[in-house]
Amino acid sequence: MKIFLTRHGLTVANRDQIVQGQSEYPLSDEGRLQSLQLAHHFSDTIGNPTNIISSPLLRARETAEILSEHISCGIEYNEIWMERRLGKAQGIDYETVRSWNEINGLPSPYEPIHGDGESWLEVYLRAGQALLTLLEKPNGTYIVVSHGGFLNAVLRVILGLSPPGGRTYPPRFRFNNTGYAHLEYNDKFATWEIVNLNSAPHLFSKKTG
Repeated sequence: MKIFLTRHGLTVANRDQIVQGQSEYPLSDEGRLQSLQLAHHFSDTIGNPTNIISSPLLRARETAEILSEHISCGIEYNEIWMERRLGKAQGIDYETVRSWNEINGLPSPYEPIHGDGESWLEVYLRAGQALLTLLEKPNGTYIVVSHGGFLNAVLRVILGLSPPGGRTYPPRFRFNNTGYAHLEYNDKFATWEIVNLNSAPHLFSKKTG
């Protein structure tokens, strides 16, 4: 099984440094262009994928629709791939949220974040369940369109990096907008190969169609 864990295109909230979580923001014009460039790149490099699996949040849905249109592939929407719920931080600028963390400290892995947001443990468990839903599918090539925070959680599950004890951040993997991680799963031996992380050669290409 080949899996391409893909972050959505740039949004107006990304541009304006606003925390999104599970709140809805559309792609910016740049984000739509990024998604189109990614569609051409995937068309040239992976041919016809088995399916696109997407978070239903607007920014992921718009990205998936652009991919689907240009690589002639269906889309399956599943809420399990939505971004981490970030409580009262959603819709607030990054600097303000960082100041909250400095004043109040970080929650433990078992406590909700920013009021009623998902704890580190909750998002880790949801990421594990998302991974299981993917591995239950027939062997093939799957593009997953999701969100940077949640894709981080999925990678930590794959690597066996459970939430750390204490009030600290777990290891983090960079996902630029429309960057993707290419993974391959061998079901015979139940082993993973991470082919690349945060790959985005399409962002340096002039080909836009």
